[in-house]
Amino acid sequence: MNLSGGGATSRLIASLLDSIQELESKLDFFANFAVAKHDFATIKINESAKHNLESVVGVGDTQGGGSDFAIQAPPPCEKEKIESKLDTSRSKPFSMTNTNDLKALLDSIPTPPKQGWERVRLEKMLLKPKLNDIKIPKNNFLDKGNYPIISQENGIINGWTNLENPIIDLPLIVFGDHSCSLKFVDFPFFRGADGTQILKFKNKLNTKLAFYILKESEIPNKEKYERHFKYLKAIKIPLPPLEAQEKIVSAIDSVESQIKRIDSKLEMLETRKAEILANALNANNEREREREQAELKEILKTIESLLSQRAILQRFITKILQKAGLTQSLEALIASLPTPPREGWERVKLEQVCEIVRGITYDKTEQTTQKTQNIVLTADNITLNNTFELSKMIYLKQNFVGDRNKILRKNDIFMCFSSGSLKHIGKVAFIKDDIQYYAGGFMGILRSRFNAKFVFYSIANDDFKQKLENSATGSNINNLSSKINDLKIPLPPLAAQEKIVSAIESVEAKIHILEQHTNALEGEKERIIKESLSH
Repeated sequence: MNLSGGGATSRLIASLLDSIQELESKLDFFANFAVAKHDFATIKINESAKHNLESVVGVGDTQGGGSDFAIQAPPPCEKEKIESKLDTSRSKPFSMTNTNDLKALLDSIPTPPKQGWERVRLEKMLLKPKLNDIKIPKNNFLDKGNYPIISQENGIINGWTNLENPIIDLPLIVFGDHSCSLKFVDFPFFRGADGTQILKFKNKLNTKLAFYILKESEIPNKEKYERHFKYLKAIKIPLPPLEAQEKIVSAIDSVESQIKRIDSKLEMLETRKAEILANALNANNEREREREQAELKEILKTIESLLSQRAILQRFITKILQKAGLTQSLEALIASLPTPPREGWERVKLEQVCEIVRGITYDKTEQTTQKTQNIVLTADNITLNNTFELSKMIYLKQNFVGDRNKILRKNDIFMCFSSGSLKHIGKVAFIKDDIQYYAGGFMGILRSRFNAKFVFYSIANDDFKQKLENSATGSNINNLSSKINDLKIPLPPLAAQEKIVSAIESVEAKIHILEQHTNALEGEKERIIKESLSH
């Protein structure tokens, strides 16, 4: 992609991609953490196989260099012993040392035409499912019963009931209206009474494919407690021919069957691990204790090996969806960005792009220590990373009447105009929703007449920050008020602005997901270290 002339946009996207690369490297390291921690046999893959695995699954060299990609395995005798106990299926799992299975599977995926698949709003594919009127409250859930209960909580099954006449118009997708959870259901069930939505689709859309696509889709305001079904229905999804849909689903199912196999083994290993730990204090002699500790050590190693393989297979599902043109890879997303003209986009003054509102001023006598509805926000509520974090509120007397235009609204850009410190000048935050707070006296509001998020990204970067610092005047307090109107930003056509914003938000969403995974795996790593050192 040619981003020449893109300036700050190019650097912002490059910075975001660097963050993704760093986080993905961490995830790859954690997935194979046991290789570095335990001193036991590994399966070595030659350079050619390593290259195939990287190209097929998207996993890089996790060992910080070297020519071998290592995936842990117990010693051969222990491996055979454990697998003989745990093998509950005749199907052969994908071989991690031979990528032919994965590569052949990926090659079988139908690819979209050059212009992509037809895209339709989800609500146009919906049918009215045949449902009963029963919604079971949480306090009526049983631990065991004849039929499962599905609510919007985590996990597929959230309880059980002995009621009769379950929902049997299958398959369906159960969507948590508040939690945004998605569950594919192909067995009779009852609903929980907590805001689930039931999705049934026309014959033109394979229900399981819709499930996979929606799992990869971004739902607006997902982090907020509100009803999200209206957003879900508005999502535009690709619609390949039915035959292509079935091939894609079959490929993903074959990967998921291996993941389920791994999960089954993990469950059995965790059960055995708990038994050993429970019996640790009751061992009759030292020899028995040593034998159980040795088995526990091998179980921990095997658990880590299975978690590593599971992580690779999970990422491979995303690879299948990208190959099928159902989700966009980051590379394709960035390549689709509009290319600026050789001389760069037209640059315009901020006063032409935004209404610029100075913050509210008031007499000190109007302040009060009591909480009121009149709240003023200062620069303390904007981080140096340009995010809005409510941390300091100034209260004005209840009878204070201020200019309502200075209250922050949805899509406002909240900016620090004046400060005793240059590093705080130009701090900005994007306001996602209407909030009944006044911008303070040293603050300002930029109300964009174009794409507000694009304007925010244009000024929330180091290049623009440097311009602001150079423009700030004042003997004691650095002040932008007289200069802000004349500062310029690049302004592509509106369609290009929307594409750029969409790309940046997609990258930021991926970073957010990777950070969540990284944090979870950090905790898992600490748990494994603690367990290993205590036995």
